[in-house]
Amino acid sequence: KFGAQLLSKFDETKALDRQLILYFSSLYSMKDRDYQQKVGSTLNKLRKITLSETLNSLFSAHTNGIKWRTGMDEGYFTIFDLSGLTSFEKQLIGSLCLTFSQLAAMSREDSHRSGEYMPLHPIVVDEAPTFMEQSADAIQSFADEARKYNVPVVLGMQGLEGQVPDDVAS
Repeated sequence: KFGAQLLSKFDETKALDRQLILYFSSLYSMKDRDYQQKVGSTLNKLRKITLSETLNSLFSAHTNGIKWRTGMDEGYFTIFDLSGLTSFEKQLIGSLCLTFSQLAAMSREDSHRSGEYMPLHPIVVDEAPTFMEQSADAIQSFADEARKYNVPVVLGMQGLEGQVPDDVAS
């Protein structure tokens, strides 16, 4: 019941809303066992967040201070040095940065529709396998969607073998 109410709030004409509809539709259509496993996995990650001093500080800030779309449109680049963090913190913060970048790229839909100039803004991800927990389809969808808005995605890694799913490597 809650799921249907949530899905009814989205506007299918907006790219971001379409992505959210797909995500929540697949979540709510899962078998109970799969759904419980996904919820349990999420709760485990939340526990790690609350126990991490770095993440706790990050999430308790009043604002993230980064204007993702403005930076993209005005040609600013943001470099994140995650070298001093644990692997979980790197994965979470890196994934959040990619998600915010994706949302900023997709918010360029208005400029795309009106034919307005959109400056090139590549997203370069070093050590990409650290942040590639998603499926190959999700990664390809992100790259295809971002490219429409003049935001190519460049993934850097040491090598393909054992780093990415076989279907991505091919």
